[in-house]
Amino acid sequence: MVSLVLCLLVSAVAAAFWAAKAMRLQRRPQAIAATAAGLACNTAAFCLVMHERNIQTRPASQPPLNVSNPTSANGGLWVEHVMLAGSTFTIVTVDLQQAKLRLFWKRPDGSRFGSFKALSDDLQAKHQRLVFAANAGIFDRSFTPCGLHVEAGVEYVPLNLGDGQGNFYMKPNGVFLVDDSGARIVESSKYGGTNQGMRLATQSGPLLVLDGRINPQFAPASTNRRLRSGVGLSSAQHVHFVISDKAITFHQLASLFRDRLGCREALYLDGVISRFYLPNGGRGNERR
Repeated sequence: MVSLVLCLLVSAVAAAFWAAKAMRLQRRPQAIAATAAGLACNTAAFCLVMHERNIQTRPASQPPLNVSNPTSANGGLWVEHVMLAGSTFTIVTVDLQQAKLRLFWKRPDGSRFGSFKALSDDLQAKHQRLVFAANAGIFDRSFTPCGLHVEAGVEYVPLNLGDGQGNFYMKPNGVFLVDDSGARIVESSKYGGTNQGMRLATQSGPLLVLDGRINPQFAPASTNRRLRSGVGLSSAQHVHFVISDKAITFHQLASLFRDRLGCREALYLDGVISRFYLPNGGRGNERR
């Protein structure tokens, strides 16, 4: 809700906003069926705004970078495609020492952005360029966040510790946040409250990895497979956004965060309607 002030010479600015759920539901019967079955919450989105010359991309055929300690990120962002167990995962790594994360939900007039293209157009009008976006916290049918939503230090929706149906309510769920000390993922019941140092926070669920342990509810042999995305931390300054290119289990996604990216904490973000908006028309790109 707070407008950005950004010179294109600045290395990076990151953001998050709601993605066009209503339009996607019309295209995706799976999502319609899930809603009809009584799932309480839908979805939102993260995005990164930065100058395209600062982006480094590596194809899936190359071995992954050592993203557990990405100290040489070019301009604060890496885009990688990593093959694992027959699936290709797109990994976007953000160095918070060079990139600043933000959240978007609505315009100052209260209207929703509703799509990546809408946000891109809005940013272009402010002489900024959208180059990356990915789903973030989960929204209900009225397009209101199901849980905690903090933009630019302002808490618009409080923490939700209630029970319900759907992934959001799988316990433990968690909060991804960025404050003056960097990024953190915490169990929702341990969230310490919004303070002046808080830059953003979004609540989602379930937690994939906590304190280096995969959520014990996830079975390696599970048949529950969906396209999935998540966010994980290998340090307070290094954030990893991941999306699969095909249906996978929670355990597969959690294992990638822990075992390949070195994340001690990771949080599920979205499922069937997951999208990444990537630079230069890359894999997983969504520009509608």
